[in-house]
Amino acid sequence: MVCAPREPLSAGHALSPVQSYGGQAVIEGVMMKGRRSVTLAVRTSSGDIIVETDKIRPLRFDERFLRVPVLRGALALIDSLVVGIAAIFRSAELASPKGERPDSDPGRSEGNVWMFALVGLAVALAVALFVVIPVALTSLLLDRAGLSGKILTNLTETIVRLLILGAYVWFVSRAREIQRVLQYHGAEHKVVWAWETFTGDVRSSLKEPEETARILREKARDMSRIHPRCGTSFLFLAVIAGALVFAVVSPDELFVRIAVRLVLLPVVAGVAYEILRASPGEKGPVFAIVRAPGLALQKMTTREPDDDQIEVAALALAHLLLREEPYNRR
Repeated sequence: MVCAPREPLSAGHALSPVQSYGGQAVIEGVMMKGRRSVTLAVRTSSGDIIVETDKIRPLRFDERFLRVPVLRGALALIDSLVVGIAAIFRSAELASPKGERPDSDPGRSEGNVWMFALVGLAVALAVALFVVIPVALTSLLLDRAGLSGKILTNLTETIVRLLILGAYVWFVSRAREIQRVLQYHGAEHKVVWAWETFTGDVRSSLKEPEETARILREKARDMSRIHPRCGTSFLFLAVIAGALVFAVVSPDELFVRIAVRLVLLPVVAGVAYEILRASPGEKGPVFAIVRAPGLALQKMTTREPDDDQIEVAALALAHLLLREEPYNRR
């Protein structure tokens, strides 16, 4: 998932000053998200591509909040979770054979209950993996070794979180059932790169989404499947941001430390968002080091897509551009 609205920089790519977009791989398709709209493109079991725009709506926040550093990152994370889960639900409906497709609307109350339940489960799993387990395991390890100290505790926690993150990404990327999703993830990145790096001829054809999609698809074939604003990079930066934030407030008592970590999670998400938002366009060894682990992780969370998958991603972005670009140029 590409999440931060910032023009990235990549070796050999000449950027144009355009609005950046992000997206997410879903079941047999891609979701693309702009400032006001969401477009979902899914290839059905019959081979057709269904494109829906604004059937899944992003959360609405006061524009003033979205201009506040750190706070906007926490809000962006909430929005990404809710919209992303809704897109996965909807893509599952569209991709299933017509006879098996449930007669449901993603906006119905029953669908919303399941969506928020799944969001809650995802948050609970993330809290367990990256807060509770690292804190408890660090406390156990240091007690056994007879060591203590806030700096050592924070450093050990960070190492444990990084190991858990690496193991989690490796395990998920190895699952056979998710390989096509990883290909669509790569297709999403390639098409976003195509928009961000070669936009002159695309802008002239925004009134025709099919022609825009054709141009994007041709450009995307030669683009990298690795993108510096990917959500995988965000996960790594969240661990680093956590080390910075938790170093400031780190109680000694185990359960109090866990509680403080939980309370500070929105701050961690906000700080990670700001780093992710800023780092792609910055040069220098420090930012190169910051970007490198996230980019390395993406080699596990993306796969090279085929042309049909790039076509789906290109259609999703083309329809989003038709809706969003007139607003962005005002």
